[in-house]
Amino acid sequence: MSNVALREAGADPFFAPRVVRHDSVLDAMRAHRADAYNGHIRDFIAFAEERGGPVDFETVRGYFLALNERPFANGTKAIRRTAVKARLRVAIDGLTDRGAMDFNEAAAFREAMGRLDREVPAPKIQAAPIGADKILRRDEYDRLLAAASRRDGLVLSFLWATGCRVSELTGARIDRCEVKGRTAHIPVVGKGNKERTLRIRASLYDAIRAEFHGAVYLFETSGGRPFSRIYVSERVHKLAREVLGRRLGAHSLRHSFATRQIRRTGKIEGVSAYLGHSSPSITMAFYCHERLEDDELFDPEDGE
Repeated sequence: MSNVALREAGADPFFAPRVVRHDSVLDAMRAHRADAYNGHIRDFIAFAEERGGPVDFETVRGYFLALNERPFANGTKAIRRTAVKARLRVAIDGLTDRGAMDFNEAAAFREAMGRLDREVPAPKIQAAPIGADKILRRDEYDRLLAAASRRDGLVLSFLWATGCRVSELTGARIDRCEVKGRTAHIPVVGKGNKERTLRIRASLYDAIRAEFHGAVYLFETSGGRPFSRIYVSERVHKLAREVLGRRLGAHSLRHSFATRQIRRTGKIEGVSAYLGHSSPSITMAFYCHERLEDDELFDPEDGE
């Protein structure tokens, strides 16, 4: 039956086993990539392997239904849904390019996936404002920098200057970086497999290149591998505990960047785009949490 006939019959397009084998889709999805989904995709792969058969629309729909019932935080469920959709898009593109999947079937599957969020809505996430306990002040950052090793200091400086996610730092590739005058442009891949460009001073970029000597990645180990996201997070956490006596992670540097940029520039949409948020409303919910003081709340003209 053709895809047109399938739609007219009310059926969902799918990956037919004779066209795309089950393991070829999962292999493409589980391949390590420079995004934030390497850990989050494992749950879906385990679900699909246990279910067996082709990886089709019903597989994804069934996983989303099951995921909604799991005892995970709603934020975790949202990330895992995004991870599945992002990796599936990459898998479909790769299989289509190799001729392992018909172009029309791929288009029909993407169309069906677009309906999935309406058919199986994700649980609502209540955006909680980022509190002062997760923000690093400038004087605290300076103290961390003074106590850090040369390498840890450059990692801290990059996170502080860009507000990027740790996975974006570890995935930054040298061959894509470009120095333009006094600014270095660094493309990174963030959530949803979306690419954006970070900008840092060329002097910081030169210092990173001189220290890490990477051949492929900007932050590269002596063995030629990208720095581990977990390693970077643990180094920041350890340093904050020892120097400041506070429980702060690497993501606190992202929160700190967003907070000070909004306060300094007032450009919420610009900060949102630079951070890679899907919507300025997310940025506002997290970082624009002003409160009315008493002298602002009580109008003097109302009297005592």
